Amino acid sequence: MYHAETDTPAKANTSDLNEELGQIEYVFSDKTGTLTENELVFRKCSIEGVKYAASTDGVLLEEATGSSVDFDNQNVKDFLLAMSLCHSVFTTESQGKLTYEASSPDEKALVEAAAEYGVKFMFASRNSRKVRVDGNLDRYEFLHILPFDNTRKRMSIILRDPSGKILLLCKGAESSVLDICTSGCVDITRKHVDDYAAEGLRTLVFAMREISPEDFKEVDQLMVDCQNAINDREAKEQLAFQSIEDKLCCIGVTGVEDRLQDGVHETISALKEGGVKLWVLTGDKMETAVNISQSCNHFTASMKLHFLTARRDGESCRQTLNSLLKLLEGTSRERSQTYGLIVDGTSLATCFNTCPELFLRTTLLCTAVLCCRLSPLQKAKVVRMVKEHKTNPVTLAIGDGANDVSMILEANVGVGIFGKEGRQAVRSCDFAIARFQYLRNLMFVHGHYYYRRIATVVFYFFYKNVTFVGPAICFLFMNGYSPQTIYSELQLIGFNLMFSALPIISYGLFEQHLPPTLLYEKPSLYKESANTNLLSIKYFAAWMALAVWNCFVIFLFDFSLFYDAGGFNSSQRVGGLWCYGTVAYTCVIFVINIMIALRTRYWVWFTHFTIWGTLISYVIISYLYALWTNPNVLWLHETNDAAYVFIFLFSCPVIYLVVAIVIILCILPPVLVMLLQHHMYPMEADKFRIYYPTEYTPIKRHGSNSSRANYSTLMEE
Repeated sequence: MYHAETDTPAKANTSDLNEELGQIEYVFSDKTGTLTENELVFRKCSIEGVKYAASTDGVLLEEATGSSVDFDNQNVKDFLLAMSLCHSVFTTESQGKLTYEASSPDEKALVEAAAEYGVKFMFASRNSRKVRVDGNLDRYEFLHILPFDNTRKRMSIILRDPSGKILLLCKGAESSVLDICTSGCVDITRKHVDDYAAEGLRTLVFAMREISPEDFKEVDQLMVDCQNAINDREAKEQLAFQSIEDKLCCIGVTGVEDRLQDGVHETISALKEGGVKLWVLTGDKMETAVNISQSCNHFTASMKLHFLTARRDGESCRQTLNSLLKLLEGTSRERSQTYGLIVDGTSLATCFNTCPELFLRTTLLCTAVLCCRLSPLQKAKVVRMVKEHKTNPVTLAIGDGANDVSMILEANVGVGIFGKEGRQAVRSCDFAIARFQYLRNLMFVHGHYYYRRIATVVFYFFYKNVTFVGPAICFLFMNGYSPQTIYSELQLIGFNLMFSALPIISYGLFEQHLPPTLLYEKPSLYKESANTNLLSIKYFAAWMALAVWNCFVIFLFDFSLFYDAGGFNSSQRVGGLWCYGTVAYTCVIFVINIMIALRTRYWVWFTHFTIWGTLISYVIISYLYALWTNPNVLWLHETNDAAYVFIFLFSCPVIYLVVAIVIILCILPPVLVMLLQHHMYPMEADKFRIYYPTEYTPIKRHGSNSSRANYSTLMEE
């Protein structure tokens, strides 16, 4: 998951959510900068109702006639000036070359386009902005700026031009700008906006008006009052901005292109195959969002699309949702048709207020959902709505900008993308990646591994400790419930510290029950694993049943060995309490370590070292401990009750026989269950291991093409 072009590796900001990556049911994705590159290129514009298109050689041509634009036209000049002045871009100069820096790629693309067509933004300071027009450097006095916010969805700037006129330049979404325009080609521009959006272009509408000196005094006073306000500043600013941005003249609209990232189409297809539903939540216009959704395979050609847009009436929303719900419930039984739902911010707010449960029930049955014209708060509400459903689905949200932070924080797992709109999303997320396509690797490979590893690690800790204390508890029934322990001090201290810790740590770090290439290419394996619910009470009960069985076998054979027993060797010495405890402890150590060895599918040198090294070190340490009889040594008491016990026991052949029988009987049930499951009720992963054992060699993700083709061929067969 390393992106070489930008030298960006993946980053994990948390370590306690790894297993949730293997259980994702819903992915909520932003569009711009997440599915697309966010590298915008100016393609088209409409000025005073006339469409223009940018040619490949940098010439602006009229679409209807193919003739070049007339830059002497005052409407064209006003439009290009608005593009060059209404923004928050700043300039940097290096080696005589002027470059633009912007927090938004939209603004940078428009400023660069205006410069290419003769109106070049040169400099911005606190009090002025300079542009070069026809070789002349014009200075515009900067008076006020009305910054962009998610409520207004537009920004404005107030300037005094070289002739002394005071101008208000405004740009923003067509839904917010066209409604406050009272002159200009409003209807034609609205139609052109829809045309550009249908082509997948991102649109911004520009408007302006001249402010008289008398009106500017009022505007200036309003802005000063807002800046000096201490209480309710935001509310006062909204009222002031609303009164200032009024009675504008629509001068045109721009259309910029943002292409899809590499691998997005394949990643979304893999998510669908893996049983993961994708919801796209964006603030863009509906037509643009639909076009991108169709391009990236979010909406397929066979999918029937239903629209829930521009609905302010709760009853209308309820009727539309009820009719769609009937179709979806019939489809869920027949499985013959897929449906997609497109919702805008207005209708979403209405549904949240009037029929949230019906909306949730309907959307969860849809194959794909697209929510457009959403504010950041609405994105978070959508994620929370799904996350709090009675089935408690695991959700993942992915985005690249500050407007995605709220939904990233709301989801169970938040993924940030190193984008071009700052690092807010990366700092707020659980995992950060450079491209959307790496989500496939993050979920299907790493998430799959983490889920299975953590499920085994958690249950194994319960299993090994129950197996450890079980023989001691059983012995209570035979010794009058005495508190006397059957394990020596070394055995009690060393169990979790030395003799059972490293093997399960190695398993949790390195285990790969299937090759990463196979998991990457077969998303159905992710679906199978997530649906298995490895952390359920059923699997916990199975582990506990195995631990109880182990306790019973160890106690039965160990107690039978020492109960009313004769001599063990030629000296006819009879074992006592420490002999009983040492045999039981030895059986426990060998059983729990062999058990983790049976579950290991991917052996590396560290795995061999931890498992077999633990068993060998136990024998060596126990032997040395049995020899160590010095009463003055550190933690030993005045007498070492376990002195020579280990040496004495394992000089008796019958002890080896008992330990071997106990180990076989303890591991026999799980071995039989695995064989029965793999051969009679095999899962897809089991089929691969059973029918193609020689090809089963876990390899790295970036393996050869022949290796990937080999795995694909095997699974298709």
